[in-house]
Amino acid sequence: MIHFGLYKNKLTNGKEQFKAQVLSKETYNLDGVIDRMLEQGTTLTRQDIVAVLDLFFRTVMMLVLEGHNVLTPLVNLGVSIAGNFKSQDAPFDKKVHKVKARANANKVFKDKVEKEAQVQQQMPNRPMPQPGECIIPNGPDNSTLTPGGGVKLRGHNLQFNEADPEQGIFLVAGDQTRTRVEMVLHNTARELIFLVPNTLTSGEYTLEVRVRYGNDNVRAGVLESTLNVPSNGLEPTQL
Repeated sequence: MIHFGLYKNKLTNGKEQFKAQVLSKETYNLDGVIDRMLEQGTTLTRQDIVAVLDLFFRTVMMLVLEGHNVLTPLVNLGVSIAGNFKSQDAPFDKKVHKVKARANANKVFKDKVEKEAQVQQQMPNRPMPQPGECIIPNGPDNSTLTPGGGVKLRGHNLQFNEADPEQGIFLVAGDQTRTRVEMVLHNTARELIFLVPNTLTSGEYTLEVRVRYGNDNVRAGVLESTLNVPSNGLEPTQL
């Protein structure tokens, strides 16, 4: 069951003043997925599954790096190149152009979600963090992260207790590795300003804000757009 709440959209006026936001449950990494596979009674051992998945992921990445598109039941994978070229025979310049990973949900997966997902609405206006807009001053765009650089995040209900390790700003990599932001410069309900952890490696990240309500209830809000750390590296930006 997918739970959602309706929250007033303060960015628009008119009749449609509320938007749905999915209320996130747990986040599963690969180990968690394997645990669920084992619960289904497979005759494979954990070591068998780990070995096969490792081979699968390495093979997919190898094919993508060779310039192929890879279609799976969940996502279609490939690469794209960002940046303008001044002429048809202009060379690739790492300072101007970037090779980016491309991942799109497969039509079969999208159709299955749209047809079979069951939803349940929770109490209206249940408080939860609502990240809305990411601003990266002096960066090439508002989706490219620079380790050590500054980021502004605007939204609603963003303020959290920095002393609680389960709360805060988390950057979640494609393999579900979670990195908590430790350098928070500004922490209010409407705006967070922080420094990107220096430990981030290249790749795409999902930004998640987690806030505790009551003694045990930690709720997560996820920024809709993904963020990217380029492989060629950029100079740190300053706020």
